[in-house]
Amino acid sequence: NTDRREATAVRTDPREAAALRAMQSVSKHFLGRDDFENPEQITLFGELIRVSLDILLEGLFQTLSARKEFEGEFDANVTMAFQREANPIKMMQELERFKRFPIDWTSSSDVMAVKDSLERAFKDVSQHQMGLLAGMQQVLEAIIKRLDPIEIEKTAMSKASMLGRMSKARVAWQEYLDTYSEFLNESSKLFNEMIYPNLQKGYLLSHKEKTRILQSAMDLQTKAAQAAKLAEEKSAEVVSEADESDSA
Repeated sequence: NTDRREATAVRTDPREAAALRAMQSVSKHFLGRDDFENPEQITLFGELIRVSLDILLEGLFQTLSARKEFEGEFDANVTMAFQREANPIKMMQELERFKRFPIDWTSSSDVMAVKDSLERAFKDVSQHQMGLLAGMQQVLEAIIKRLDPIEIEKTAMSKASMLGRMSKARVAWQEYLDTYSEFLNESSKLFNEMIYPNLQKGYLLSHKEKTRILQSAMDLQTKAAQAAKLAEEKSAEVVSEADESDSA
């Protein structure tokens, strides 16, 4: 009789029924079916959920940690820069606390608040990737501008009187060599004057203005093609002037 009463209690335990309904609801949401045929299938489903959540949440934690480290390194804190509301899940500094936050049923969490926190976290990750791309494009544009043949030629012409009888093309070429050497020989100068400020600028702008990365890339490609064409023309001038000089 005692065994029978215990068995009946187990079958009528409301927690067991609620657990089954919860598993069926999750299965229906993701798989479109909830017709578990035996306890083993339910156990397997629970294990698959555990493994998936464990890996996904750890990956999100690592990515957000890398984002935070980048923002600290380049003084590009998006939350502070644009006065955004702090995300609760991003305040969890330890991995285990982070993984516990969205599924902690003991804290009577608001489901919609947890949903919002996770959505914002994944949006941050997506914007971070686009921000890095926008930042690097900003760096490349700054470098191309610094090495722009037209700008170098203008600078060279302003120094022409100090370089004697050298042709304009040779003066411009010498200016390019000097600029290139100065630019790349001092790695700290390259980082501090070009990489750091422009990467920071592009990264923050991508979050503020939702920069059209693809259009920016196309513009950069166009500028590069124009610069290459101009460089080819100037190179031809140098060769021509050199031939004339040799003939003389």
